[in-house]
Amino acid sequence: MIELPSSNAMDAADPAGGPGALLPSILTGSGERIARHANALFGTAARLSDLYDEFGVGKQRLDTQWSGRTAEQAGAQLADSLAELHRITGEIEHGAALLTVAGTLVTAAQDAYRQVVAETNPVVAELLAGPVSRPAAVTLAELAGNALAAHFGALQGLLTTIEADAAGLSRDGSGEAGDERGD
Repeated sequence: MIELPSSNAMDAADPAGGPGALLPSILTGSGERIARHANALFGTAARLSDLYDEFGVGKQRLDTQWSGRTAEQAGAQLADSLAELHRITGEIEHGAALLTVAGTLVTAAQDAYRQVVAETNPVVAELLAGPVSRPAAVTLAELAGNALAAHFGALQGLLTTIEADAAGLSRDGSGEAGDERGD
């Protein structure tokens, strides 16, 4: 679980609920965990790329040492398999790159919350203590909360774009989205 500073004063002063109302959108994400998963996918793609190279060398050897109709059919099937392996590797790399960006965006949202609340909440708490400064506390809390909400909205838009791009990755090369899995 990520550690975030308390926004209690900002939440109390902001009629819209303050930064605390935004917490559900950032609490469960882990940019670090997403990055680890992306790195594992990049590793898988690298291993597949190595296999592609090895099988490519093997195909070249077969092409030079085997002839005839059966050899041509086997060579064509092997070439098709190699092309599919290359396509799959590319999609894994693309998916890993998308995950890397998504993890960065999740971390950016959490860091923005951390920074804004850590800097603003103590000031709002002090301003709330005085009856004359209470309106300033409300205004500051609203402005900070609105700024965070706008930032989160922009990041959510980027994540939605990434999601749409990832949905275009296919398992069968048809350009249609593959089965959704809970990975």
